[in-house]
Amino acid sequence: MQGVSRHGKRRGWRPKMQHPKPKLTVVDGKARLEGGKEAAIAFMGSLNITELDFANGLLNQLVALGAVDGKPNAMNTNFLLATIRGFEPKDQLEVMLASQMTAIHNAIMLLNKQLLTVSTTLEQESAINSLAKLNRTFTAQVEAIKRYRSTNEQKITVQHINVNEGGQAVIGTIERGSTQKPEESHGSITHEPSQALPCNIQADKITLPSGGG
Repeated sequence: MQGVSRHGKRRGWRPKMQHPKPKLTVVDGKARLEGGKEAAIAFMGSLNITELDFANGLLNQLVALGAVDGKPNAMNTNFLLATIRGFEPKDQLEVMLASQMTAIHNAIMLLNKQLLTVSTTLEQESAINSLAKLNRTFTAQVEAIKRYRSTNEQKITVQHINVNEGGQAVIGTIERGSTQKPEESHGSITHEPSQALPCNIQADKITLPSGGG
């Protein structure tokens, strides 16, 4: 049995080791990942991205979003990357949703800053209205990613069939956690997948290396 140290941690406890997280640097006004091919693989792996073209496009969009005065900014872009990694996306659709939520959060923070410097009531009302819309959008995005993730969870379904007197079959679906009684059904199942919000951000192209470092 492991003891507990005076710091409240079990003796023999070791911090969880994390895989290196690739960072973006800006050299001569051009953005690139540090580490060449290995960094590209680590970047894609950290976000569960399977397509190189998708990774290139995402990086271009994030560089454009984090730019200052039209120039790439490594600190801003690395913050955006870290935020997206925090969602621990499981596939590319979750990456897109996480990216859009990050972009909306960025816009909310910029508007909050703008609200502190407005000089007229009209400007204040405009900023407040925009903030309200962005906050509603962010909340909708949270619900969207929760719904999408819930549809990917394993679901155990048992078909319950009763034959009543007279030969009428009553078919019901019993799911784990369900307390509803079987009802007559025609066997139709509908599913409405979550939709990702559009993202129209462009930037000068940067390309992940596909060959040697």
